[in-house]
Amino acid sequence: MENGNIQYRKMRESDSTLINYFTQFDTLWRSLEMNQLTTKEYIQKYNEGEWRIWEQDESDVAITYHLENAPSNTKPWIGTIIVQPNERRQGLGIRVVQQLKEELQEKGHKAIFAGVPVDAHIWIQFLSDCYFEQFKIEKDEQNQMFLIMVSPL
Repeated sequence: MENGNIQYRKMRESDSTLINYFTQFDTLWRSLEMNQLTTKEYIQKYNEGEWRIWEQDESDVAITYHLENAPSNTKPWIGTIIVQPNERRQGLGIRVVQQLKEELQEKGHKAIFAGVPVDAHIWIQFLSDCYFEQFKIEKDEQNQMFLIMVSPL
C-alpha cells in the first residue's frame, strides 16, 4: 500500500535485523520493550497482529506492529512504532500513524488505542502529536504502570 511517498509491506523474517539497527542506541526502548528477549523472541511474542516495514524512496524507514482487534477489548491497538534514527522528529512517524488510522477508519473502527509506560515521556509526547489522549492508567502483569491512550478515527 502507498501513502504519498510512504508505502509498507509485511515484515519478513529477514527484516528482524532492522529492529536491532533502528534501536541500537535507543537504550530506553531496548530496556522497556526488549528487556532480556532476543529480537526473534520479541517479534514472536507479538504474533496476533501485523508487523510492517515502511519504506520511503526505496529505503526502510519505520517498523510498526498493530492489532485490528486486540484480545483485551476487541479494538485496534498500536503496539510498536520504530522510526529509523536519521528520520526521527521529521514527521515520518506521525504520517505512518495517520496511514494506520485511515485504514482502520475505512474498516469501520471508531478509535485506536496505545499503551506506554507512564514514565516514557517522549513516547507520550509522540502519541500526543498523533492526536492521542489519555484514557486511563493500568498495571500490567509485572505490576508496571501504563498510560492507555486513545485517538478517535
